[in-house]
Amino acid sequence: MPAQAEEPAPAPAPTRTPREVVSPSQPSRVEIELTPDVADAAARYRGTDPVEREAALSEIAGSGEAGALAFLIDELSRAQGEQRRTLLQAVIDFGSRAAIPELLELAEASADPEAKAALVEAAEYLALPTLKEFRQGKRPSDASP
Repeated sequence: MPAQAEEPAPAPAPTRTPREVVSPSQPSRVEIELTPDVADAAARYRGTDPVEREAALSEIAGSGEAGALAFLIDELSRAQGEQRRTLLQAVIDFGSRAAIPELLELAEASADPEAKAALVEAAEYLALPTLKEFRQGKRPSDASP
């Protein structure tokens, strides 16, 4: 008489639902290419010393690197309270119009009216013409970012 096949044991219940796996509550850090100097500053920014964090953030904002802007926007997307205000100022200090669509996207996704207003205000500020553009009669969209 052939042996009956055993039925497999039921799979354990997942600890996270598929929806949580696809859209986690906190977005994951994006992979960003940074030069060694900016990568070092980013590591110092993620430290615990507030003075060192502020100096590192200033260094990142002043670097002018596209990867630095991506880092700032990524950090801003998860920041709250005073940290969000500090990061938003760093994005403004970076001074690139490439941040405008990202800021508007974050504003649209924000449930906090104060944060939404600050993000839109920062985007509007970055959209203003530079003195050079103003003198030449160019609109900001006519100039390169």
